[in-house]
Amino acid sequence: MSSDAGTASRLGRRLHELIFRTNGLSGWVCVGHADPQQHLRVCLENSGTEVDISATHAIVALRPLLIAVGGVAADAAILKGGRLRAIVREPAQNGRILGRINLRLHDTIAAGDSYVHLFRTEGGRNLCAPIVRRQLTYLHERWKMSRDTNPRNIHMVPSEAFTLWILHDVPRPVLLVSYGDASRANMFPMDLLGPLHDGWFVLGLHASSPAVDVWRESRRVVVSAMPLRFKPTVYSMGKNHREPFRDPAKLAVSWAPSKTFAIPAPEQALSVRELRIVTSRDLGSHVLFLTETETLDIRAREPQMCHVHRFYQQFLMRQNRPLPWI
Repeated sequence: MSSDAGTASRLGRRLHELIFRTNGLSGWVCVGHADPQQHLRVCLENSGTEVDISATHAIVALRPLLIAVGGVAADAAILKGGRLRAIVREPAQNGRILGRINLRLHDTIAAGDSYVHLFRTEGGRNLCAPIVRRQLTYLHERWKMSRDTNPRNIHMVPSEAFTLWILHDVPRPVLLVSYGDASRANMFPMDLLGPLHDGWFVLGLHASSPAVDVWRESRRVVVSAMPLRFKPTVYSMGKNHREPFRDPAKLAVSWAPSKTFAIPAPEQALSVRELRIVTSRDLGSHVLFLTETETLDIRAREPQMCHVHRFYQQFLMRQNRPLPWI
């Protein structure tokens, strides 16, 4: 790079920082949290009545943006009612509201004696960033989206992408998902997943993934929580999404067979959860896999890999309490 080009590049970065005030953070920040489901409170609110879904919801598709919520029959009137909103707030009593999201029921799936409700988003309001910075960032992101012609990318609707940012005030675990056996297996990171209730667990796998057919046939997967310090290793395994199987000896982590299914699971995992697939559902950009927990092995407790949006990490930085990040 010539001296003039290098100077222009540095000036461009400085101008970008002056306008958008990113604090040097990318849009998605990899943070560590020992108990991400308890970090914030998320409630569904309808006509003054609310249901706490902090530990019973997960993002499962991006186009359209869909949220899976576990529920029991007693909550059906609230979950299926009109004018439904998700409220993200700090966990203290009457804690500060960080975001609001309007929801519409998309589908309901029976899960034993309870249900999994799928909701589409219909806009929301992010209260983590100053309004001028927020609006400038929205304009910039809309411009970048309009220029993105990469066919491998999921081209989200801009309003849904901005709603996804609100949902990522909550630290979303990045888990290593594995399947197969000692002779052929695969392992890659996912963050569109999570536990719902009573041992139910959902995963949203990209519809083009070679693993879709494998999972539908085997009906068994393992999800493992990894320490934040393993971020480089976990990210390096993202390329494994492109093929159905790999030689287990060439996986980037040391592993041992899981307790019941004998599926390779990382030896360094903080927890290992074996999942039995009950059903799957095509959701557009992703395929929903509804599963039941077969075993859950809690091995250690330390900050695990999670994703939050930059707006929320900056909100915490302004209060001198950011989540640890790499």
